[in-house]
Amino acid sequence: MVAIFTYIYFTMLSPAVWDQAMNAAQKNLEAKGTLSSDQIESAMNISRKYGILIAVVGVAIGTPIMGAIIALIGAAIFKKERSPLDMVQDSNYSDPAV
Repeated sequence: MVAIFTYIYFTMLSPAVWDQAMNAAQKNLEAKGTLSSDQIESAMNISRKYGILIAVVGVAIGTPIMGAIIALIGAAIFKKERSPLDMVQDSNYSDPAV
């Protein structure tokens, strides 16, 4: 759903945000001076053509991965193991091996 929202946001709701990001990226590449102006223009053309699609795919892949990492960290933090002493003292405890 986040990927769908990202696509709709950048294509319909606020395409100016994407244009601002592309302009900032172009200025950043020009400031670094590592690429020629032809290379920068080629990269910007590809980014303008496929950038939103690449961003949507990145969100679609990255969001579940980050969710899984956060869930695993949360599970590790809040995991509650019963000690053998707790099991013996619990009167409602029944041994699953029996």
